[in-house]
Amino acid sequence: MSTALRARAAGLSAIIPLSGCRKVHALSASDPLLFPPGEDLRAKGVSGTLILGGTQAVRLVFQIVSVVLLARLLEPEHFGLFAMVTPVVALATLVGDLGIGQALITAKTIRQSQASTLFWCNMAIATLLAVLLVLLAPLIAEFFGEPDVAPLVVALSASVLLSGVATQHLSVLNRGLRFAAIAAIETSAAAISLAVALGLALIYPGPWALVGAVIVSSLVVSIGSWLAAGWVPSRPGPFADVAAMLRFGTGVTGFNLANFVARNADDIIIGRVAGSAMLGAYDRAYKLLLLPLEQVSRPIGRVLLPILSQLVEQPERYRAAYLRTVRQIMLVTLPGVVVLLMEAERLVPLLLGEGWEEAIVILQWLAIAGLHQPLTTTIGWLFLSQQRSDEFAFWGIVNGATVLAAFLFGITFLGGAVGVAQAYALTDALVLAPVLYAFVGRKGPVKAGDLYRVALQCLFAGGAAAVALLWWGGFAPDGGGLREILHLLASVALAYLAATLATALFPQGRRSIAESLSLVRGVLT
Repeated sequence: MSTALRARAAGLSAIIPLSGCRKVHALSASDPLLFPPGEDLRAKGVSGTLILGGTQAVRLVFQIVSVVLLARLLEPEHFGLFAMVTPVVALATLVGDLGIGQALITAKTIRQSQASTLFWCNMAIATLLAVLLVLLAPLIAEFFGEPDVAPLVVALSASVLLSGVATQHLSVLNRGLRFAAIAAIETSAAAISLAVALGLALIYPGPWALVGAVIVSSLVVSIGSWLAAGWVPSRPGPFADVAAMLRFGTGVTGFNLANFVARNADDIIIGRVAGSAMLGAYDRAYKLLLLPLEQVSRPIGRVLLPILSQLVEQPERYRAAYLRTVRQIMLVTLPGVVVLLMEAERLVPLLLGEGWEEAIVILQWLAIAGLHQPLTTTIGWLFLSQQRSDEFAFWGIVNGATVLAAFLFGITFLGGAVGVAQAYALTDALVLAPVLYAFVGRKGPVKAGDLYRVALQCLFAGGAAAVALLWWGGFAPDGGGLREILHLLASVALAYLAATLATALFPQGRRSIAESLSLVRGVLT
């Protein structure tokens, strides 16, 4: 998620072996370390997408199992306590990254001394932040009025430190497009952390089951990334050699901090005003929404960002690659979000069990915002691959301030977690999305008109899916059981069928469907 940093074309030695631990000295834009001459970037992107897409499918299964089983083993208050801690730890982790990992991923070249300096900077900041969390734990607990929060913060400070340990090595793997290694690490972390969460929840039901899972996941990722990357930091070099990278990282961090407000202030506000039980319902609804979104856009972003960084001087290829990818993301995710919106009253009791009724309306409002987010979450790729990190940071500030105002309005005038979800959904869809399209489209190969055309086509497809589900809802069985499960499965199939048929009415849509089918055939064969 960062742009390429140009290094001097001569006088650089000890280049890090980012794609196989070999010493190379190629410093041109077509660096064979990343993209060997003659190799098809599209093929590289497709293979990476298939690997990480398969990994995300496996992780999606783990997350569904986690959401469903843990909701039956733990109480809403337990999730609420954990959700109070999560934003604080996420903020510390974000600050500790400093945007360094993203700078390394898309840098044209990187020396051993430079990477080592960045690593030790990362570790120093992560250690400082972990200690700071321990010291501030009592104050955080007092802020929420929940004494049980303090030990949770202390324990999760370990995950901040472990994140600093792994950042550089994960970036080494990502830069080298070693997606098979990344897939193995993330799948292992997901499986082991799920087992830990379920085991702790059975033995000692409470928020510690969730905390233990996070710490174990961070530990597995740290160990796995070091073993897979095969890179060991050495003594740091001159700080001046990484000053440009750190300045670039400042822009990335600026956006991340502002985006943190947009993504986490709702938890803080609800936890402070409405309490842990209501926050627990909001947290579970939010997790259900994220399942069909993050599992698609995140792995594709990992693959596409380095590729877009290489195509930035080829505008037509850049534009085609981005728009083709976005259309496929929307084709995969949009019908799933429509199902969440239209079938929330049946899905929430089925997946979470009894006692989660407050999550139904919250999920429906969040799903309205989720209809366009598969598109808007990819726009960061445009800012960063085009070296527009300052604009990215500026947008993050505007977005964060607007969303924070919406949260405060919702909790004050609309009431509770539902009011927060309402204010967020309407602000995000009606205000922020149009402004973002215009802002990013001012420069670069992808214009605002391109984004609007994709959005309108997807809105048409989502509307078709919603109408189909509205009709199908008239045949819903009463009383739950196997018939209701079969009805919901049929709802999912119907939503995807209706959206696909609506998409096929557009020439670009037909091409996206054909490319998606080609990817499926590639997986099956």
